[in-house]
Amino acid sequence: MSSIAPFFHPFPAGNAFWQESRNAGASYLAAPAAASTTQVIGATGTQRFRQLFTIPPGVAGTYAVTVSGDTFANPPNVPARVVYDGVDQGPVTPISGPATFTLPVVAGAHDFQLWIGQATSAGATVPVVTAAFAGVILAGAGAAGCCCPISETARCYRVVTGSAFHRAYLVDCGAGPEWHDIVSGATVPADDIENCACGTVLELPDLHMAGAAFNDAPNEFICNVVPTPDVATGWAVTGVCYDPTVGAPSLDWTAPLSSVALEYGSAAGNSGGVILTFSSTLTGTITWATNLTMMNVGEQRISQALAGGIRAVLTYVSGPAGNASAGTIRMEGGGALGIHRTATNIVAPIRFRLDFYSAPCP
Repeated sequence: MSSIAPFFHPFPAGNAFWQESRNAGASYLAAPAAASTTQVIGATGTQRFRQLFTIPPGVAGTYAVTVSGDTFANPPNVPARVVYDGVDQGPVTPISGPATFTLPVVAGAHDFQLWIGQATSAGATVPVVTAAFAGVILAGAGAAGCCCPISETARCYRVVTGSAFHRAYLVDCGAGPEWHDIVSGATVPADDIENCACGTVLELPDLHMAGAAFNDAPNEFICNVVPTPDVATGWAVTGVCYDPTVGAPSLDWTAPLSSVALEYGSAAGNSGGVILTFSSTLTGTITWATNLTMMNVGEQRISQALAGGIRAVLTYVSGPAGNASAGTIRMEGGGALGIHRTATNIVAPIRFRLDFYSAPCP
């Protein structure tokens, strides 16, 4: 019955329900998983995509999940594998895919994982995972004992105000439509349902930081960067610090991220003012309204609207007060963030964080 609402959602089109692991399942990035075309190098399963979902009561039969895409390196030709509820279902073969797996409809919580094949190079295309529900049988919409999906639209809610979104879908359990959590199946009050598409933390596919006016005084360090950059150009790395060797060094994060934190300066000696500019292939240059007033600790400033209404929020985490002689953080026009710009002297490190958000709700 192909018209039933899915309990299993596709990837990448339905990636709001998917998570990604880059360390063989030891930890997972929060959903949604980015539709990355770059593989994580390693043995089969080093990089994994998973979806946790619940099949409601009153639904029976089978459903088919098809996987396609170049999900392994060449060489070697080691294909991806599908693991369902901890059981290996087999390889994604032939080499170019697709492969279809017929799975039983069993009420309860489930874990579907795609383990990317052995990777020795970065070349790949996005895995595509789809599902067909033609073999699914309903006990009858609204029938006793059946909480049957009645809408293909998943929505969001928060357990605590300001916390991360959870997702719910609309079902009929015999007493009319109600919302259930898509993972646990728990009932969600209709008043808690929100718009998933706006004002939520956003994962960028990559991030580039370009520096200017570095290397004209000692101790112009960038330190304690979280997450660690994937590429550091024009730096000598010493412990947790990046010491510039050129006037315009840069840092690059090539894996998806929703936030980055770092600090500039050193209490060990003099440092001068620098310029930092951030950009992403998704947003272009992150720009700010010109504001030459120095920021104080705890203050936040919002970027100008970027592509798709995306915005960045800069939080000044720790460091000197805004009236310090060397200055703190200011927006110098366009993408330029001026750090410690008004004097060359000894200054406590200036730490700040950038968080990225989808377009705000209207």
